[in-house]
Amino acid sequence: MNPYEQMELKQAEFTKTDRRIYDCIMDNADAVFRDSSVVLAERFGVSQPALTRFCQRIGYRGYGDFAAAMFQAKKAEMTSSGASSSTIEAYCDIIRKIPAVFETAEVIELVDRIVHARNIYATGVHRSSLSAQLFSFNMQALGKPCCYASTEVLATAVRTFTTEDVVVVFSARSKALKETVETIREGNPSHQPYIALICMDTRHPLRKLSDLAIWLPNWQNQRMSQYLESQISAMIFCDLFSSTVAHELGSRGVDIDTRWQTAPSPATSTDTETASTKEGKDTHDFN
Repeated sequence: MNPYEQMELKQAEFTKTDRRIYDCIMDNADAVFRDSSVVLAERFGVSQPALTRFCQRIGYRGYGDFAAAMFQAKKAEMTSSGASSSTIEAYCDIIRKIPAVFETAEVIELVDRIVHARNIYATGVHRSSLSAQLFSFNMQALGKPCCYASTEVLATAVRTFTTEDVVVVFSARSKALKETVETIREGNPSHQPYIALICMDTRHPLRKLSDLAIWLPNWQNQRMSQYLESQISAMIFCDLFSSTVAHELGSRGVDIDTRWQTAPSPATSTDTETASTKEGKDTHDFN
């Protein structure tokens, strides 16, 4: 049996903590593929021994054995007959929901902030760093003063931030950047940058520390049954957001790269389906 079947079989024996772990796994299966038992236990709000006991209760030697079985089950699903077509269709469903995000006041506000920003810092950790780097690259291509900022760069920039600066944080669900954002917020109130959070969880731990949050659709918050890479959604957002900024700059008479001038604006999409509301450069390179 695969791990999902194992969990279903043992549900009647679950303790309250087991049930919490089970629910978290069902909602965050991708975390099992990338996180250690220490990180996962912290994310789920349980102790590491409790996580180990859960894995043993459903028939595995420990967390490593369970994680390997989860990976094998996912691999088998991806290679089964017709799975490729199903996966592509699922990605298409997610992508079709993204243009609706651009009808929200939050995106309109962030576009305006980016257009008028003195400096822009894009940040993210783990796989979210890829989306942050793409965002930075696209903004630089549009002539905006933007850099990908590691946590070290942000910690240094705290002394130089102004209210005209914008920090764009890419983070699907993790609280890995919480300490960094808290450090920024502890700075001089008159020199606080505008912080925008691009996430996939309405209860994201950075939500209350941010001035604005944009929620993107992914397989979890859309309650899909199969794992999909969440950064696909974030990268599509980056591309559409860059086109939107380009259109705004063009309407203000700013001379920009022609490839952006011909890009379609997501705001004109006829799809009105609503999406439920390593380190990079270590210097301030805005060129």
